[in-house]
Amino acid sequence: MNINRSEVADMVSKLSITLEPSDYRQTFKDRLKGVKAKANLKGFRAGHVPDHVIMKMYGESVLAEILDKMFSEKIYAYLHENNVPYICQPLPAEGQQSISLNPADANASYTFEYEVGTRNELDIKGISPEDVYETYTITGSEDVVEDRIKELEHAYGKMEIVDEAVEINDKVDVSAVELNEELTPKKDGWHSAFELDVFAIKEEEQAKFVGLKKGDKVVVNINEFSFRDADNVRKSLLQVDEDDDRAINDMFELTIEAVKRKMPIVLDDEKVKELFGQNDVDSMEKLREILSRNAQHEHDDKVRGKLFDDIYKRMYNETELTYSDTFVKRWLREYENMSADKVEEMYESFQKDFKWSIIQGEMQNRLGVQVTNSEVDQYLMSKADSFMQQFGFFDQGIFDKVLKRMKEDRNEVYKASNIILSNKIFSEIEKLIQKDTKEISLKAFEELRVEETAEVEAE
Repeated sequence: MNINRSEVADMVSKLSITLEPSDYRQTFKDRLKGVKAKANLKGFRAGHVPDHVIMKMYGESVLAEILDKMFSEKIYAYLHENNVPYICQPLPAEGQQSISLNPADANASYTFEYEVGTRNELDIKGISPEDVYETYTITGSEDVVEDRIKELEHAYGKMEIVDEAVEINDKVDVSAVELNEELTPKKDGWHSAFELDVFAIKEEEQAKFVGLKKGDKVVVNINEFSFRDADNVRKSLLQVDEDDDRAINDMFELTIEAVKRKMPIVLDDEKVKELFGQNDVDSMEKLREILSRNAQHEHDDKVRGKLFDDIYKRMYNETELTYSDTFVKRWLREYENMSADKVEEMYESFQKDFKWSIIQGEMQNRLGVQVTNSEVDQYLMSKADSFMQQFGFFDQGIFDKVLKRMKEDRNEVYKASNIILSNKIFSEIEKLIQKDTKEISLKAFEELRVEETAEVEAE
């Protein structure tokens, strides 16, 4: 085998690879023997088809497969052994023609030329012991604990009928009467009664309900005031039988029959034991300890998230990366099958992700960080569990289906793996840099994050 490297453009190398008979011929012979052993052709006993027939029928396709695999293996082996900082995947050299194969020629050599995009050696900024990052200790967890207790008191409260005006978080029982074109009750029109969650209807419709009291009326388009589709409105709100195909107008008059509000409970030792005793939480003191610990974990995660963001910004903004745009655009067209117009349209945004992927890959190699299948599985299980918690209940059957769908989604698995990898890399970098820790209130910290988000969006 012979490999020659030459520079054909700035940051683009040409690799010419020649495979000699000694490189591929024995593999070719062995593969043909395997084909012959399995061949079952009419007029010949199984495994006894003549060699020249096997060569004629299968030689070229078998040789093409072997050469393709060998060329690919040899080029990547060369790049790694010679520490070539390449990008993307190698492409056939401009003007490279298909190789003319002669499987019967035992002395034939085959040459294929590739073009390889290269980059500069990376001097990654922001990750040395001399780099100092401002980080925080969030104070005032006592206030957070009291807020969480109030949230629990509200969450475990009970709906009660109140003789007050409707508020945004209330539910209302309404009776509904179908209207005619003059917006008066339609003779023999449709009647129904149902419960509404005021917060869950469209925002522009909420104002019609807030402030109303029992007995007050409001006119709505029954098919447009909520987020339900027409079929759901007909079935759930109007409660029309499935086999009833009568036409019903859109406009309805709703009368407030009752205003219902969740009234918070008062947590004390007895109530805490009743609600959480099965988890060994049987007093307000223990509840406060757990809430305080959880709040501290959340604060630590938020602070760490900001630190990782700050490290990322310096790594990304201060690290210089150079490569051939011409090569990358060609790679997008040929390897990713994009049109020239599409490449130009998305190239600027692509470059941002592309730069970070190269920096991240370099850091992964330097730090020796790996992501295991079990870590990806655990991440997806946690994500599926979070998805289930949105509904306030757990169903093992639904959970299993959600998890199965995630594991079968290649994009979902890739994103999970990438998140785990990034977290591992940043965790290692965190050990390298210096921290200047300051105290800050939760409110001030959140305001700081809002400002940073606004700056990013403005860029």
